Amino acid sequence: KVVNFLLDGAPLDTETITSSGATSVKTIDTNALSHGAHSLEVYAEREISDGVMLTSNVLYFDLMVTQSGNSTILIATEWNAKKVEQYKTITIPFAVYDPNSVTSAVEIYINDVLNTSMEIDRSRQTWSFRAKAAGEYTFSIRCGVARRDLIVTVTEAEIQINAESDALAL
Repeated sequence: KVVNFLLDGAPLDTETITSSGATSVKTIDTNALSHGAHSLEVYAEREISDGVMLTSNVLYFDLMVTQSGNSTILIATEWNAKKVEQYKTITIPFAVYDPNSVTSAVEIYINDVLNTSMEIDRSRQTWSFRAKAAGEYTFSIRCGVARRDLIVTVTEAEIQINAESDALAL
């Protein structure tokens, strides 16, 4: 198996795994990265027959890189879904790092309408939302002037359940 790594969309050196269930460690030099959240995508590929490749699911992470003296607030997430089905619960893991405080006042907006406010520490948090209507949603995690927008298309559920309204009589 070949494990592929993309950092901010750019490929890093691959790792080759020769035995199933093997543990591997990838070192990423963050010294060259700027203060901020940087996306890391990881997936494996294996050739199963003449030119036919099998590709794993893609794991998505944000790496928070801090630089001394930089007071910019960072917002990171592990969530990268582009589409979800109507009525499914969307759970977004995130973390906020404010260099000037151990806690942060965070607001979450849905299509620019405030949904929730919370005071959080620097640990991993989760926020959930059940999409009852199909359409495009912008989820915005905000802290001070920092914001992280996630755009998601909610597709209509295959089965629509509605109350019976035809030929009703009292």
